[in-house]
Amino acid sequence: MLDHLNASNTVLRNKVAVKLYHKNYVSLLTDYKTSNSKDQSIEIKIRTIREKYPLLLSDAEIKN
Repeated sequence: MLDHLNASNTVLRNKVAVKLYHKNYVSLLTDYKTSNSKDQSIEIKIRTIREKYPLLLSDAEIKN
């Protein structure tokens, strides 16, 4: 179930990234990793996208 939620979140992040930056979220992550995490402009874009669609999931077990 968590895999489906992660995938859905990535789809939403991709859509907003394309809308804002004309590049999908996964490509931004790849570019950032390629820059050895030093490109601040890409980091700001990624942070902005994550603020719009944060991934706040827990795999905690519910106890009654």
